[in-house]
Formats: sequence, C-alpha cells, structure tokens
Amino acid sequence: MAEMKNCKYQDGFCEIKKNEIITWDVNREQKCQYISIAILDGMYSNKLWVNNKNQIALNFQSDKTIQDCNSSLMISDEGFAVRRINRAAAQYSPRQIPVSIPSHSQRQQLEEDRRKREQEEQRKQQEDNRRREQEDSRKREEQCPCPSLFIFSSFFYPRFFKRNKYNTIQRRDQEDARRRDQERQKQNEADFEKTKQEKLKFSLCLYVIPVSLFSAYFL
Repeated sequence: MAEMKNCKYQDGFCEIKKNEIITWDVNREQKCQYISIAILDGMYSNKLWVNNKNQIALNFQSDKTIQDCNSSLMISDEGFAVRRINRAAAQYSPRQIPVSIPSHSQRQQLEEDRRKREQEEQRKQQEDNRRREQEDSRKREEQCPCPSLFIFSSFFYPRFFKRNKYNTIQRRDQEDARRRDQERQKQNEADFEKTKQEKLKFSLCLYVIPVSLFSAYFL
C-alpha cells in the first residue's frame, strides 16, 4: 500500500510510487457524501463552466449549493459537486470566455452576409404582401361578379344609382301597399263570414219559434 499521510482527502492528489496502489477508506466520522477525484482548470461564465481542455462542461443554472464535510459545494445540473479553490491573482483563469476580434476581411464578409439576409427577408415580405393582396382581390371578385362594370358605372353614371335607389324605395312602398291590401281583404272576408253566421243563426231562431207555437196550440 502507498503512504497515505501526504494524500489529502480534499484535493485527491497523492504521490505514489511504482507498483503501489491507493485505496480510500470510508470516512465514517464525517459521513461525507462526495469525495474529490481531481482538480481541473477551466473558465466559468454565465453559469457555465468548461475546463481548459474542452473535455467537460457543467451547467449551474439551478444555483444549488450544499454543505458536505465542512465544504461548500456547488451542485451542477448534471449532478456533479464542485468546490471552487481560491488561488493567487496571477494564477486565476479568465472568468470570461475570450472572443476573437474579426479581421477587416471577416467584417466585410459578415456585413455582406447581413445585407444579403436583410434583402432576402425584404423580398420574402414583399412576396407575402403581394400574395395577400391577390388573395384579397380574389375574394372581392367572388363577392362582386362584375367589379370593373361596377366601378365604371359608379364613376361615369351616378344617375343610375339614384334611379336604382328610387326604384328600391318605390318597390318597398308597393310591397307595403300590397301587404296592406291583403290584410284589408282578409279582414273583409272575416267580417263577411261573421255577418253570414249571424244571419244564419237569426233565421234558424225564426224557424224554430213558429214551429214551437204551432205545436203547443195543436196540443
């Protein structure tokens, strides 16, 4: 077995010799939930940590922290526990992911690409507007059978619309008069039928009374 006195539990780095094996014993006193397996340098920005070799990326959107064995551990969304180690200022890794500044030719290419995208979007918008106008025009033609004749007549012959309006009013008046005549005729027929029924009833009374008197006298 290797010498364990120089191996710290917190960082997990132990100096071992050839043909030696390192084993960790369970810390039954502190009952730690996590053990340290390695120290990795990396960059942390916008709650995302990426190590320098681009091998591991951890997301810390949940901002979850726990206390384990007197250490404050950050728990990533993937379930890994991480402890930040303070170093000297000269040894700090950059906190922001560096962004390369494009060259003049790259800026020109980016500007050209942006201009092409804007032109393409403008062309698509014009096509959409043209297609929408054609659809609206088609719907209007379906509602009005002769739009060209309607526009021509409305522009050059306004009298036609006045006459049409007058004819509409006259037709409505004629329909009202016809309806009143029909109602008057129905009322006259009802009155005539009522009068006829009254006359018939009166004649029956006259017929029954003499017969009754004659019968009484005969007895």
